[in-house]
Amino acid sequence: MELPPDLQQKIRNIQGLQAQLQSLNEQKMRIEATIKEIATAKEFLESVSEDDPVYRNVGGLMIHTPKDNAMNDLSEREDLLNVRLKKLTMNIERAQSRFESSRDEINESIKNRGS
Repeated sequence: MELPPDLQQKIRNIQGLQAQLQSLNEQKMRIEATIKEIATAKEFLESVSEDDPVYRNVGGLMIHTPKDNAMNDLSEREDLLNVRLKKLTMNIERAQSRFESSRDEINESIKNRGS
């Protein structure tokens, strides 16, 4: 029994939504991992005395930088990533809602075909 074209299209759409959700969740995991790395770096920097040299990686070079600058750079990056994470979480919720709605639509169409 072949599915009607509109149902086939809905199935293709839900497969696209599923791939989109997977990609968004992978992005979210990478951002969360980076935020944790930044928190660890900030924690380490707090334990370093003002007299200890601090270096940051710029391209392929290690550049000496004041501790305060390094801490500020990390904080700014963390803030930016938290904003991106919030937006990404909202996008995931919207995509999840569309996925569930499409899934329910497909299930209803299949159920009605069987009746």
